[in-house]
Amino acid sequence: MICSKGNIRLLIISLAITLFMGEVILRAFVPQETKRFASFDKELGWRGTPRGEGVYIRKRDDIHVPYHYNNLGFRDEDVPDTAGAQFQIVILGDSFVESLEVPYESTFQDRLEEHMKAQVGASSAVINISSQGYSTAQEVIAYRKFRTILRPDIVLLAFYIGNDFDDNLREAFAFLDEQGRLNFKTNQDGWAKIQYLTIQRWLYENSHLVFFVKNTVENILGSRLAPQAKERVKASVEHATALTRSLILEMKNEVHRNGSKFGVLIFPTREEVEKGNAEKTEIIVDICREAQIPSLRLDSTLTPMHYFSHDAHLNETGHAVTAAEIVRFLSSSFNLDTISMKL
Repeated sequence: MICSKGNIRLLIISLAITLFMGEVILRAFVPQETKRFASFDKELGWRGTPRGEGVYIRKRDDIHVPYHYNNLGFRDEDVPDTAGAQFQIVILGDSFVESLEVPYESTFQDRLEEHMKAQVGASSAVINISSQGYSTAQEVIAYRKFRTILRPDIVLLAFYIGNDFDDNLREAFAFLDEQGRLNFKTNQDGWAKIQYLTIQRWLYENSHLVFFVKNTVENILGSRLAPQAKERVKASVEHATALTRSLILEMKNEVHRNGSKFGVLIFPTREEVEKGNAEKTEIIVDICREAQIPSLRLDSTLTPMHYFSHDAHLNETGHAVTAAEIVRFLSSSFNLDTISMKL
């Protein structure tokens, strides 16, 4: 049977109406859990859409938090093109720093900034450079990408024990060659592929229908339909550790070359806190000790009550405790008292 042009046109119109109605119904009646507002970035893979805003929802933990991104696409106030802060701390991380689960004024970085303003000076700033799912490699790339408009006195790298070792196995960003040397991938995608990836990310972040279908298929299949940037290579624990060590050392060297001080914040999982299992934390502590990098391990401070019941991240109480620990860490490791006296 040969379809006429009229039938094809009718089919296309019907499909468009069906998709449109599906989009409208989902927006009106189905809250989109874990949905945020991100854009494709050819160096970083993705980051928050500059000046984007929305509401982050996790029903099981009664999370319903409005959020907005700044001019750089991160959850913070706008960062000026020229450094204006009297004293500046930059924190690089993944979802544990982005902290969409709690109001921004309750996050450890905003609490830390309020402390810095009181102790060091009113124009002090704590700048958040973080996005869900970032690996250490992406955090190094983010520092390189934005360092020309940042003038940090201290750079803190947040390392989440739960998935950062595995996320560092994304060869789309960095890898170890046969000689064990660290290499960063350079983006050589053509114009057409960049446009395709941009549209793909836009659809996922803006269309409730696409977001719903993708998540539904993932739940049915029991696996994630990861985009190319998130694909991990299979590797041993030893390889993941060696790669992580190289990335942390690369970050340290980058920061020191730019005249800033460097430290590492180590976030444990709720399960590790419950079981008292510090094996992975000890790996990062040893890397930092060997490289003479100040580090703060939070496994001895955080308890299960500092996490949400189902979501893996810190609740408001956990953020308050973390902020207090970071203040003590900065005072002991970076002599903030003497800094405030000089300013």
